[in-house]
Amino acid sequence: MSGNEYENSDTTDDECYDTYYDDTDPFQDDNNNNYTTNINANDPEQFEYKVSLLNEVQARFEPSTFSSSYIHTSSIPDICSICFKNQTNFESLVCNHAFCHDCWSQYIDTKFQYQNCINYECMKCDKRIPHNFVLQHLSSDNRKELYKKLVVKAMIQVEK
Repeated sequence: MSGNEYENSDTTDDECYDTYYDDTDPFQDDNNNNYTTNINANDPEQFEYKVSLLNEVQARFEPSTFSSSYIHTSSIPDICSICFKNQTNFESLVCNHAFCHDCWSQYIDTKFQYQNCINYECMKCDKRIPHNFVLQHLSSDNRKELYKKLVVKAMIQVEK
C-alpha cells in the first residue's frame, strides 16, 4: 500500500458534506431590517424539542399525587368560610385550606373570565393551584380549551 489509493478514490470530502442545512438561512430579513428565524420544519432536533415541550405540557395537565384534593375528614369544616353555607363538598389543595366546590369554581371561573389568568393561588394563602385542579373548575369546554392554549403559549415563551 502506497497510501495513494485514497487519493484516487471516487469519494471526495465535499461529497460527504451533509447538505441538509444548506437551503436554510436561520435568520431572514423581511426587508424592514426585522430578522425572523427560519427553522426547517424537518429538523430532527427541532422535532425532538417540540415533542419534549408537548410532553411537559401534558404532564402539567395530568393529575399528580402532590395536587390531590383529598383532605382528612377531621379537618373538613361544616361551613364554607367564603359563602358561609353548610356544605359537604369541600376541596383542598396541599395547603389544606378547604372551601366548597362552588366557591372554588366561582373563584377560578371569574378570575379566568375577566383576566385570562393561568396562574392561580389558594384563596387564603399564596400556594399555587395546579393546572388540573383549575381545569376541573372552569365552567365550559371553551374556557378549558382556551386555558390549555394559554398555558402552552406561556410555557413556549418561557422556553425561548
